[in-house]
Amino acid sequence: MLVRWTLVALTAITVILGTCGHQQHTLLVAAAADLRFAALDLVAAFEEECQCQVNTIFASSGTLNAQIRGGLRADVLLSAHRSNVDQLREEGLVIPETIRIYALGLLALATPASSPLEAHTVQDLADSRFRRIAIANPQHAPYGQVAQELLIAAGLWTSVQPRLVIADNVAQVFQWVEEGQVDAALISVSLAIVSAKVKWVLVEPELYEPLPQAGAVLSRAPSPQLARQFLDLVTGPRGREILARYGFILPS
Repeated sequence: MLVRWTLVALTAITVILGTCGHQQHTLLVAAAADLRFAALDLVAAFEEECQCQVNTIFASSGTLNAQIRGGLRADVLLSAHRSNVDQLREEGLVIPETIRIYALGLLALATPASSPLEAHTVQDLADSRFRRIAIANPQHAPYGQVAQELLIAAGLWTSVQPRLVIADNVAQVFQWVEEGQVDAALISVSLAIVSAKVKWVLVEPELYEPLPQAGAVLSRAPSPQLARQFLDLVTGPRGREILARYGFILPS
């Protein structure tokens, strides 16, 4: 009888530990700064589905790449540009078959809602009244790179460059324009769309190449299967609905 009850007790403990282990598991998602709000909704949807905990870190895509090279033990990368994911693939740091384009990111031209100044087109930035114009750092932030390319293609780089204020990432640019610290900014639509503190217009997509945003499971992911399930949600019907709500173009 004692043996029987011991076996029953051990079985019960195993079931409890197995259940708790699943519930307490934490997935770490490294997300580009333009996903500052959208990713929170994606995470909430996945937590509801998987009954697990998901943590997120946000930075420019280039900064995330550097952190991953440095040993960051994240499970999933959601990058603002496919090229950043391709770099990691060449270095063996992502699982190649998990790479997916999940959205196309768009640029917005924004000004503080409290400002009397308005910018309707990129050409308006030639006006010297826009004394401080913010973009993300082109050296490591995809939205900064595309903003720089846009200004060069529009013939504005020479006149605008002395007035540029460079942020670490596009979320910081968004913060500055919300707080009125700059007169104008080039930010992601996914950030501009959530705020009543900024006025913004869509930069015509024909003036630049929308950003092909890609996700992948990292090679050192502690939970690669759960990471794949998260990417399934991001690229599935529920994730696409969330991304569309934040102004992303959805890949066909």
